[in-house]
Amino acid sequence: MTTDAICNATGIVNTYSLDFIPLPRYYEGMNSVTVQRWLSNEQRNAFEKFLFPLTRKTGTKLIYEIDDAMGADDIPLYNRGHDCFDNEQFQENIKYMLNAADIVTVTTSYIKEYYNRKYGVPLDRILAVPNMLSRMWFGDRYDPERKLKQFSHHKSRPRIGIVSSLSHYNTHGAKDANGELVKDDFDLIADVICDTVDEFQWVIIGHVPERMKPLVE
Repeated sequence: MTTDAICNATGIVNTYSLDFIPLPRYYEGMNSVTVQRWLSNEQRNAFEKFLFPLTRKTGTKLIYEIDDAMGADDIPLYNRGHDCFDNEQFQENIKYMLNAADIVTVTTSYIKEYYNRKYGVPLDRILAVPNMLSRMWFGDRYDPERKLKQFSHHKSRPRIGIVSSLSHYNTHGAKDANGELVKDDFDLIADVICDTVDEFQWVIIGHVPERMKPLVE
């Protein structure tokens, strides 16, 4: 589906670029501008000096989008982004942008309460949008009969999928205060996977830890 089709279907005309575009003309005709997980000094400067005054002038909604926790104490040491968020200035930047935005969009009611509690964002300015694909994007691709056939074919050795980014693994050797390697999300289930490779089809998408590579088919 094209961007134009999405706009026409939803009535939302928003930014569709991962890069910041410092050109006022680019934002003409948009009814909302969204930034995602902005925290750096450069991003705050763009937000405060350009996007905020621009959207005040045009009446465009300024949206801050986030799908996870950003408090330094809430990000595990093994997460590759921990050191970036463990920065007082960056945390101040996050708080400023969250509270200056017209709307903060999150993925769950728990995260909604978290941003109210952690950064003082008013609850009525936080919108929890379920993290799922719209039916108009994938509805015509779902085939119940095909799914039933797949289930029948694989039920003797069920498939279990693990989809995760590098942020769930201690790939950079982070250590705790005692100098021990920090256990990551995968450490909690690695032994189970190794012990049940003949019973289940473990499908890992995104990253395969070193200890799992000998088992990859």
